[in-house]
Amino acid sequence: MIQTEMSSDNPQRDKMGQILKAAERATNLTRSLLTFSRKQELKLEQFDLNDTIKNVEIFLRRVIGEDIKLIISLKEDNFRVAADKGHIEQVLMNLAANARDVMPEGGIFSISTDVIEMDETFIKMHGYGALGRYVVISVVDTGVGMDETTRQRIFEPFFTTKETGRGTGLGLSIAYGIIQQHNGHIHVYSELGQGTTFKIYLPLMQRDAHSSDVKISLQNQVIPGGRGTILVVDDEASVNDYLKKFLTDLGYVVLLARDGQEAIDIFRAQKDEIDLVLMDVVMPNINGSEAATEIKRLSPKVKIIFTSGYPYDLINEQKLFTESSRILMKPLIPTELAVTLREILAIPN
Repeated sequence: MIQTEMSSDNPQRDKMGQILKAAERATNLTRSLLTFSRKQELKLEQFDLNDTIKNVEIFLRRVIGEDIKLIISLKEDNFRVAADKGHIEQVLMNLAANARDVMPEGGIFSISTDVIEMDETFIKMHGYGALGRYVVISVVDTGVGMDETTRQRIFEPFFTTKETGRGTGLGLSIAYGIIQQHNGHIHVYSELGQGTTFKIYLPLMQRDAHSSDVKISLQNQVIPGGRGTILVVDDEASVNDYLKKFLTDLGYVVLLARDGQEAIDIFRAQKDEIDLVLMDVVMPNINGSEAATEIKRLSPKVKIIFTSGYPYDLINEQKLFTESSRILMKPLIPTELAVTLREILAIPN
């Protein structure tokens, strides 16, 4: 919201952008932990892997520090994959952090891309893989390396060679789990004193310019306004306050409720005025699903969008909303929320 109020030539815009990107990566780290522990549903989209590596370069440089030289060598090609972009970025960040810790006196950290065909010969020779074309990301450091015993255990959860308090032992196991979920493979080569190379293989897909799965980036779009009355339901006061200011600035009339029961009471009293309900799924007293059922009984045509900070698969398992329901995962991205509201309310451009 602060960024949208800045002029295009404001020197602070770039700093705000870096804060937003850092917060987004914190979100992705949390989601990666959930992926590791629960096999969270991936948010797949088609994208060029080279572009993603370029976009995360500034953060990789900050992770490894000034004493380590970063070299990025990307093969000039369109390496299009169907993956969760945030998770792939997190894998690269985890490997960069690991490389930094094994090069305390400095060194070289490099990332390169290429494409290979995994055939029967490759699989027999390496002992892993599946037939098909893959983009391979090679992540190399010139650190201390590791012996064979350590190499065999490197992807085990909570296994770490770092001193107490310096590592969780989850970074590489999270990376392993993420790549496995993408039907990919990750392998490590290392020798003591010779550095370490991680090879990440992700299935390469044919580019389809007309695919409906291609997700349009919303981050730099102008935030569109709207009209109508929205009932916002969330048990976190800070979320309610933020949404009220944001949606009011966009042109909506906003009503607030702190839980499902209050939402029902407000809707019952003002149902003819309310165009849409934006409601958290997990709340005390009456949860979002139960409140939505009663609200739909009062007005079957009312539009409802659910929000949640809990993993998608968890709330889906517990049947906290129907499969046909629209749900936005927290933290809510302002542009995505604004576009979704206009879409659901059928506001013409």
